[in-house]
Amino acid sequence: MLITPLGMVIGIGVRYSYQPNSPSSLMAMGVLDSLAAGILLYSGLVNLLAEEFGTLEFRGYRVRKKVACFLFCFVGAGVMALIGKWA
Repeated sequence: MLITPLGMVIGIGVRYSYQPNSPSSLMAMGVLDSLAAGILLYSGLVNLLAEEFGTLEFRGYRVRKKVACFLFCFVGAGVMALIGKWA
């Protein structure tokens, strides 16, 4: 309830002193981007994959089909990382 308005106030206050190419700004952007990426990876791996691969239906699959599911999951993650390189 208070976090979003507080972030807006901080952003408005900082916008006049912000220099985008200074070393401290680049370091802050790198740290914040890596935190955001880590949160997205955690959310995707823990919440989504655990729910998909933890079902009774998945547990009933043959080993070959399970390996194929994991393989396609990792291939999809690799393709998304490759796309993310140019984004």
